[in-house]
Amino acid sequence: MFTRPACLVSLLAFTLSGCAHLIWGCSYRAPLEEQVVAAQDATRVQIDVAAGSLVVVGSDDVTEVRARGEACSSDELRLDEFSIRVYQDGDTVHVESVQPDESSVDGLIDMVVDVPANLFALIGDSSGRIELSGVAGVDITDGSGSVYVEDISGNVRITDGSGSIDVRDVRGDVWVTDGSGRMDVEGVAGSVVVTEDGSGSIDIRSVEGDVTIRRDGSGSIRVRSVGGSFRVESDGSGGIDYEDVVGELSLPER
Repeated sequence: MFTRPACLVSLLAFTLSGCAHLIWGCSYRAPLEEQVVAAQDATRVQIDVAAGSLVVVGSDDVTEVRARGEACSSDELRLDEFSIRVYQDGDTVHVESVQPDESSVDGLIDMVVDVPANLFALIGDSSGRIELSGVAGVDITDGSGSVYVEDISGNVRITDGSGSIDVRDVRGDVWVTDGSGRMDVEGVAGSVVVTEDGSGSIDIRSVEGDVTIRRDGSGSIRVRSVGGSFRVESDGSGGIDYEDVVGELSLPER
């Protein structure tokens, strides 16, 4: 069962005091000015952020893209160099974190972004937790940190270097490429493809389509309640358990 981290719950409530300090050791914090774009005729939102937590919430009641956050820095005099930038270019609304070069100062931006539910989200994140819900689809590229995705009306694609991955309630297909960390996927109307998993357990359940694991390095694989086929093309080490698979089974020889 997935439990939201205490710091992330605090982020959603926007009481961030202490979370960034625990992660980075930076001592100085300041709220950042909220940035808003009307998102007229937009079909997607592209979010590019560096270090820090990111929460993206899609809603049918929202017609604008709103980004707010808090900066944390090891240098109080450089807090004014942190900001959030939001602008629209054609059919894409861009949200960007702006902060000093990491070689000159330790710092991060914890950010919350509210978006219309009909937007497709493209997210590029170097490090830190990501939580996303309620959008039309998502493509996430993440260096490190946990990823939690839920209530997506379209497809989900996640490329993650390290950190846990949790996916819930997707009404399209799911593709995951993961370096290390556990993976937990539940409630997918389409199919699930794990293109590569370096290490960590894989738990997939309640999938209406097929489940395909193309390459798994190490860690257990557990699959339950699959409406289509279950295939594992390559598995390094770790057990494979399955139950309630309606379609064909294809597993590597031990």
